[in-house]
Amino acid sequence: MYNHDLVLVVRGDVDYRRLIPTNTYINKANFSSVQKLVEFLNTLGNDQVR
Repeated sequence: MYNHDLVLVVRGDVDYRRLIPTNTYINKANFSSVQKLVEFLNTLGNDQVR
């Protein structure tokens, strides 16, 4: 669908599911801490398949 090296990270009380297609962004609200988000982003950045 997208052919860019870009990761959209969102946060806040907006219902992003209504604005942005599912699986095209990462919502900080899905992580218990910023550290968990950072760990996920580092793992994602090293994953050649995703």
